Amino acid sequence: MTEAQARAKLQKLLAITLHRGAAQGEQANATRVIGAILQEHPSLRDMITGVRDPAAPYSPEEHGVGPQESTWAFWKGVLLGVGTAVVTLGVLVLSSLFNRGNNQ
Repeated sequence: MTEAQARAKLQKLLAITLHRGAAQGEQANATRVIGAILQEHPSLRDMITGVRDPAAPYSPEEHGVGPQESTWAFWKGVLLGVGTAVVTLGVLVLSSLFNRGNNQ
C-alpha cells in the first residue's frame, strides 16, 4: 500500500473511531487496522495528533482565541453580571420605597 493510499484509508478509519454511533466491534477493528497502517507508515502519525475528538472540551486556543482574549471575555461577563445584579437590586429598593410611600 502506498503512503497516499494509507493516508486515505487512515482518514476513513479515524472517522469511524471518532464517530460515537459506530458499533464497538467496528471501532475495535478500525483501531487495529490503524495500528497496522502506522507500523507500515510511521510518518502518518501526525494525522492522529491533528484530529480533534468532537467530545473533547472546547479549547479557545484551537479556534484562534488566545488566553488574553479569553480572560477579557470572562471579565466582561463578570462585570455584566455584577452590573445587572446592582441594577436589579436598585430597582427593587426603589420599588419598595415608592410602594411604602403610596400605602401610607
